[in-house]
Amino acid sequence: MSKDVIEYSKLFAKLVNPSDDTKLDDTIASFLYYMFPRELFIRAISLLESSDMFIYILDKVYEKEGNVAASLIDVLVDEFYTDSSSSPLEYRLIVKDTNDGAPPILVDIVQWFCSCEEYCEHFHGALEKTDQKEELHDALVNEIDDHLQFSNDRFAQLDPHSLSKQWYFKFDKICCSHLLAFSILLRSSANVLKFFTVSSSKVFVISIDNIDEWLNLHINIVE
Repeated sequence: MSKDVIEYSKLFAKLVNPSDDTKLDDTIASFLYYMFPRELFIRAISLLESSDMFIYILDKVYEKEGNVAASLIDVLVDEFYTDSSSSPLEYRLIVKDTNDGAPPILVDIVQWFCSCEEYCEHFHGALEKTDQKEELHDALVNEIDDHLQFSNDRFAQLDPHSLSKQWYFKFDKICCSHLLAFSILLRSSANVLKFFTVSSSKVFVISIDNIDEWLNLHINIVE
């Protein structure tokens, strides 16, 4: 990876129109459309506007100065955009499957995983194309150990807290609309996050303060 590589997370951050934060920037959206295959970007944006995306947070004691409880959005901003969260955030990224009777779809942008059929098909295809002499890790992950080649891009980044190396999942081999949609939401900027969760209210952030409900959420995912 070199310095002239496009930083997707910076482009995602520009999706919200700077002169009108209630609208998406059509120019940036059009540019991103041509950077992903199979109309993947359009499907991701449609998903963000579908009201089928949920962020569940296990409620803890989140406090600000003056002992005032922080809002759920502020907690997400602290976790994903300011790196000032005092304790690890317990959260789950869920997408409602529109097929009748299908379990919810689990998305994990940190580990670059999705439980959807599209992701599984791409992963299986990548396995079939992998040379028998090649390690799966090398086939699917770019490892960078030269500090001069480090990137600020956060899209498809694995283990971003490492000081000596960077890892990026090869999203051109395995990606789906769910991973891309949540990456746009959580790997861009606080403005984009607030646009979809607050301004348009299309992505729902839900607090769960009962451990039984939290465990029940996990059970529903794996059923």
